Amino acid sequence: RIYGLVALVATTWGWAINNVGVKFCLAQGVPPGVQTFIRFTLALLPFIGSLALPSFLKIFPMAVFAFSGNLCLAVALQFTSSGRVGFFSSISTVLVPFIQKALLSPQFQTKIERKHIVGILMSVIGMSFMSWHSLMTGSRSMLRGDLIAAFASLCFAVYTVLLGKVS
Repeated sequence: RIYGLVALVATTWGWAINNVGVKFCLAQGVPPGVQTFIRFTLALLPFIGSLALPSFLKIFPMAVFAFSGNLCLAVALQFTSSGRVGFFSSISTVLVPFIQKALLSPQFQTKIERKHIVGILMSVIGMSFMSWHSLMTGSRSMLRGDLIAAFASLCFAVYTVLLGKVS
């Protein structure tokens, strides 16, 4: 049980550090597309020998949404702050039940109950509190980055729904 908690905390820290790392690479002149390509190539290398074409074709749509989401986050960081990008990327979990309703047939959908709505509201409120400073100190010029980050969140939500369908 302790290993699961440690893994969860480590994963959370990894995702939190991700936006700061991407922002740092942007400041060093590494374009968003190059960053995303390198990250996905490095993640694929351990699996390249065992990836069969039918398996690849099955997961390709998920890979497109995951890549697009990560690319959009990197682009968004050129126009807005890490805190704001973190807020918008966190919204993806809130979008998943609604994306399920839009994309999946009824037998694959999760029924949205009152407790889910309460959880969604609590999640958005919690994310707002955690990102409050970043959200309140932005300028109008950050709107472009915010919209790109919101689109990234949509990509991650679609990725999550497809992952649930494939698995």
